[in-house]
Amino acid sequence: MALDPPAQPNRPPRDRLLNNEVLRYDEALVSPDGKYKLTIQDNQNLILRDNENNKIWESNTWGRAAWYLRMKPDGNLVLCDPQDEEVWDSKTFRIGNETSMLIVKNQGTIVINSRGREIWTRPIPKNPAPPVVSPPKPAPNPSPAPANTSTPGTSQPPVVPLPKPEPSPSAVPATTTTAGASQPASGSTTTTATAGVSQPASGSTTTVASGTPQVTPASVANPSANPPAVAARPVLCVRGGQSLTVNERIYSPSGKVWASFQDDGNFVVRTVSEVLHKTDTNGKGIKTATLRTNGEFSMSDKDQKQQWSSGSSGKEARDTVLLVQDDGHAVILSGGTRVWRTPCRKQPGFDKDRLNAEEYLDIEQRIVSQNGFYYMALSKSGIFYLEETLGAQRTLWTNNTERIRGPEGKRIMMRGDDDLWVGEGESFSWSSTTRRRSDRNGNAALIVGDNAVGTVQIDGLIVWSSDPKKVPTSYHEAQQITPLATGRDRLRPGEYLPLNGTFWSKNEQFAGQMMDSNNFHIHRKGSGGVWECLWSTKTGNTMVSKACLDWTGRFVLYGIGSKPVFETPTANSRGEVELVLQNDGNLVLSRDGSPAWSSQVAFPASIQTVDRIKWGEWLSIDQSLTSQNGLYTLTLKDNANFGIKKKDGESMYTNSAKGQTGSRLLHFNRDSNDLEIYDSKGKPLGGFGGKILWSAAPGNNAARGIKPFQDAAFIIGDDGNAVLILSGKVLWESKNNGAPLPKS
Repeated sequence: MALDPPAQPNRPPRDRLLNNEVLRYDEALVSPDGKYKLTIQDNQNLILRDNENNKIWESNTWGRAAWYLRMKPDGNLVLCDPQDEEVWDSKTFRIGNETSMLIVKNQGTIVINSRGREIWTRPIPKNPAPPVVSPPKPAPNPSPAPANTSTPGTSQPPVVPLPKPEPSPSAVPATTTTAGASQPASGSTTTTATAGVSQPASGSTTTVASGTPQVTPASVANPSANPPAVAARPVLCVRGGQSLTVNERIYSPSGKVWASFQDDGNFVVRTVSEVLHKTDTNGKGIKTATLRTNGEFSMSDKDQKQQWSSGSSGKEARDTVLLVQDDGHAVILSGGTRVWRTPCRKQPGFDKDRLNAEEYLDIEQRIVSQNGFYYMALSKSGIFYLEETLGAQRTLWTNNTERIRGPEGKRIMMRGDDDLWVGEGESFSWSSTTRRRSDRNGNAALIVGDNAVGTVQIDGLIVWSSDPKKVPTSYHEAQQITPLATGRDRLRPGEYLPLNGTFWSKNEQFAGQMMDSNNFHIHRKGSGGVWECLWSTKTGNTMVSKACLDWTGRFVLYGIGSKPVFETPTANSRGEVELVLQNDGNLVLSRDGSPAWSSQVAFPASIQTVDRIKWGEWLSIDQSLTSQNGLYTLTLKDNANFGIKKKDGESMYTNSAKGQTGSRLLHFNRDSNDLEIYDSKGKPLGGFGGKILWSAAPGNNAARGIKPFQDAAFIIGDDGNAVLILSGKVLWESKNNGAPLPKS
């Protein structure tokens, strides 16, 4: 069973750690002038910061379960985990002695001082002092130290008093008044009233009638060899391969928060007054809760069938551990990395100006700026707002005009995937759309600033702001992304195409490619095996590293410094999202099965059996439309003309595009719904560089105020008449010899 480090008495801020003293997870050493502070952070990193929160030095022990700092009697400064195993040390063992102490100085350094000399300093000064050489180890002297017999004028080193170890509950002095010899318990102090000599246990001190102290050799060799006894407490962690017994508790360092595996099958994190998190697994017949060495915490029934899992399985690691923190989170650390963390309600006394990852605020709870002038909270009606605390108490920002979907919000949550939510559970009513991760182990924070602006920050980068004009935001590239697997016709969130990466439609007639020219292209396999470009992102003037479908559902091309140089307007934090290259050549981004964006480039999948092309579709050279009765065909020719013929070959209509050659596509202009024939000359089409060779009504539809709609179609009818139709209105027809129709 793990033991708690020795408790320290309540005291004002101290600047040093004496021999065998401990700095706990929830304590700090502060320089005398108050400008520098040494603490163990939530991520188990020992860090020295100034009063502006700038990092001066750190131990680089993130995620290694560092729980307390001890100044050992041999001069070594060590960080220990809850099982008292050392995870970091200063490597000053045997250089110091029982006088060694750690000091935080006004100069912004931490030093280990031994015998009046500094034997270790961090950060390392530019002109360090010569290294201290470890002195030879003195031989034990069982005799009492001789009295000071120096003659006047002889220089003697100063006498440094040894710090007294703090009393332990198990080390209670025992006093006997019976005449004769006594047998004291180990570590006790015995006083007798006779001249008889007692036989003390090792390390004890005996006083006889003459008052002469008799000290054992072990005490002379190392007065602090035996650290203060430690009172037993319930476990502070569970290690990989271990199981929790029913109702066994795992305590946070302060003992104010604990987690337990309850007899109803729930794993619960709570304080004395409230439940902070539970797995809602009661009634599933769960009998065991085990932490596996691969970082997964799972609960199983009597048949060893898994009923719940943390979903954090990964590589096998020797130092996998489940801990409870004072801020209310239960965490799993594996291989030096946090792989799982429970959400919890914001705890008092922790960062009042911010909401850290996996923390939430309930209705009418608030976070307040450091100057106390501004706060953010959630109203009873589910509105998230920023307001002044003084004066007119103006509302400076609210999300009530930015609702995305879902129920009324019941809490504000800063999720570990870097997204800020208003909602409950896995449903939300508003989101900052800043999700950047697949898991929930990020370190984003919502912070209320002294400048009256709320921001979401990731590693110091502002990715969301309540006032973007006052505090601009930056784009944070999606994390934990992987290259697209070969043989796929679609991208899913977190997948990307590198330069020269390609994916294909299922019929292999269309290809989406991240070109080394820094453009993303859609290509079509034309006649004679010649590939032609149908659509492009037009990003050739900017360096591009990859094309990615990020975690918010945006199709993004990343440029220098992870800045997006192209992105679709499809950011939304949830829903099933995929980007598919269809068999008609159209690139479609869908959410929950419904199209949210497309490249609007499409060819009929079976051109011989269709009688129309729709808005966003194309007709290529030598492709034809056929009337439903099969008697008429409309075919696009290379001379910029299309013709209508009867089944017997009789010509019914030819458009007049005299003197034009090199036609490529017949399509709709998406801005005006004009029917146009383009010559791409090998350039991207759809308004990205192709020349218009012919138009059914050049500029006329736009001039008449007819707005583009997606229900437009170009149809060859059973009577041989070709019509351009929009919302039930005929805008152009071939039997009218192509003349524009009057405004209806």
